This record gives sequence, C-alpha cells and structure tokens, in this order.
Amino acid sequence: GVTHEFFGMAKVVRGAKDANELAVARLKAAFAGAPRR
Repeated sequence: GVTHEFFGMAKVVRGAKDANELAVARLKAAFAGAPRR
C-alpha cells in the first residue's frame, strides 16, 4: 500500500502531527487484538 502524503506534512500543516499520532494509536489498538500468524 501507499501512505497518503498527509503523513509527511506534520511540519507544514497545523494538526497533521496530531492526526498522525491519532492514526498510530488507532492502528496499534486495532492490531493489538489481531491474531498472530
């Protein structure tokens, strides 16, 4: 997959860093309950 360019704009766009951190937290939570292969 390809990440959206927004993830590289934390220094330029207000709120981008907060959005990145929120996405990371949500992904970690989602994968924490995923079965291991």
